[in-house]
Amino acid sequence: MSILESQKICPLCGKDNNCQHGQGGCWCDKVKFTKQLLDLIPMDKKGKACICKSCFEKYQKEIELKYLFNCPGHVETVANWIYNEFVATSNSNYKLEQVKAYFNLTYFNSFPITIIAILDNKCVGTVSIIENDLKSQKELLPWLASLYVSSEFRGQGIGKALTKMVIQKVKDLGYSTLYLRTEHTGEYYRKSGWVLVHKTYDEKNQETEVFKYSI
Repeated sequence: MSILESQKICPLCGKDNNCQHGQGGCWCDKVKFTKQLLDLIPMDKKGKACICKSCFEKYQKEIELKYLFNCPGHVETVANWIYNEFVATSNSNYKLEQVKAYFNLTYFNSFPITIIAILDNKCVGTVSIIENDLKSQKELLPWLASLYVSSEFRGQGIGKALTKMVIQKVKDLGYSTLYLRTEHTGEYYRKSGWVLVHKTYDEKNQETEVFKYSI
């Protein structure tokens, strides 16, 4: 039995998936796909075509999510990311050494909490949960902050996995709502189920959007 042309296209990369279903069996019948990998497939393409072998090998590796509190060896990596991505590009007076000191004092069940993603023993992403990320909105807590994935590992669902763990952790701590602020990535969070609370200005008069996620 032949397969449709649309079934020959990998739902992740859009290239020929070399599917052999209907022709004596396909290589994918002999492997197990992780939930993490299957979650990368767009909803409108789920169950309609095979993932190609290249994408399977690229994305199949399991990502470990750990608390930075338990992994002090990755503090410098995380501090450098956050300093370069969020601090150095702002009007903050914080120095790199201060950022390192901050991440040396994260916790497990009290804020700040920092989670890291590990792939092949390498730290590839991070996110934090903090009590407040906007001085004018002190009544709102807690906040997701400093979500970052190393550039060469983006598009693999790492940010999604980190955010999911943050939501679960906040729930475990007894909160029903999580907040974040963003200046440039509002659309990403809208598509991920976050709701815009309002636009406002921070203490440096920078316009920002406040989003919430109901747990």
